[in-house]
Amino acid sequence: MAEAAQVVLTDAVSALSTTAGWTISRACRVTGLPRASFYRLTRGYCHDRRVPEPVPHRDRHQPAALAEAERAQVIESLVADEYAELSVVQTYWRSFDAGQVSCSQATFYRIARSENLVGDRRRQRSQGSGSRRKRPAPTAQAFRPNQLGPGTRPSCAAAQKASSVTS
Repeated sequence: MAEAAQVVLTDAVSALSTTAGWTISRACRVTGLPRASFYRLTRGYCHDRRVPEPVPHRDRHQPAALAEAERAQVIESLVADEYAELSVVQTYWRSFDAGQVSCSQATFYRIARSENLVGDRRRQRSQGSGSRRKRPAPTAQAFRPNQLGPGTRPSCAAAQKASSVTS
């Protein structure tokens, strides 16, 4: 709808409602102007107002956010030795039952994710002096044709030796 037509129709609706005593909805029905459009045009609504200096969501003040002390308490319960073998959800519920945390499970998990405390939380075997070394995969060696049983795969070196023996 052209801007001039909008002005004429809104003026007509306003005149009908004030002089004739009609309701806005009846005047809009008679003129063919949708009532929502009348209110939008007369009240100056603009759905795409740009904010001069927008603040990113991450930097906005969150009134319900945890205080740093509460966040530190959550992290402390996540790294506690007694909960090292448990998942984040199990850690949350045990901490909640003990009265150590006062946040939701989603917030607890969000803090764990931000601190890289999710995933496999079990103690891992150290790669130091006491660890087992990776053994080489067993290979079957055949020096004649049909020497290996079904389901075994010869290694490349054994296959080469076998082919040189038969030739």
